[in-house]
Amino acid sequence: MDDPFEKEQNLLRARIISRMETLNESMATMNKNLQEINRKNLEIENVTRMWSNYMRYSDQFSKVNETPSGQTRAREQEEQ
Repeated sequence: MDDPFEKEQNLLRARIISRMETLNESMATMNKNLQEINRKNLEIENVTRMWSNYMRYSDQFSKVNETPSGQTRAREQEEQ
């Protein structure tokens, strides 16, 4: 004797499997997009680090080149 609910259970299983396949595809797309976002964030982080280093070294350079009067040596030479 056949189970009266077997057909309905098989339909439910098929729907669940189909939805899980769709979910897996969506998760794969999301992971791909997150990898791209992480790559771009890394690029931004590198540019930020380079800019910070540039600003730090340019500040140090300007402090080294300052004269007691507060002007830089280049400006002082231009005025002479």
